[in-house]
Amino acid sequence: MNTRIFHENNTIKVYICSANLKPVEIHNYKNNIFEIHYGHLSSFIKSVSENLSEALKYAANKNQENMLKAYIEHFNNGDVEKHKDS
Repeated sequence: MNTRIFHENNTIKVYICSANLKPVEIHNYKNNIFEIHYGHLSSFIKSVSENLSEALKYAANKNQENMLKAYIEHFNNGDVEKHKDS
């Protein structure tokens, strides 16, 4: 999975692996603070995304091409729905 969660005092920190960095999102729910951090392991994930982009050249058909594009978007933005779509 692409997510790690840590609990410190009343703060729950969610780290999402993605190539792209985003500002930290802060949410408050039932006296708990949730911090959403995008870009965890970004240098490694960026390399994965770049290699998947290279693999597009060798897709055997449209289905494989669409799968790779969904994986690339997932690794770039951390969107787990794109991973499911692939």
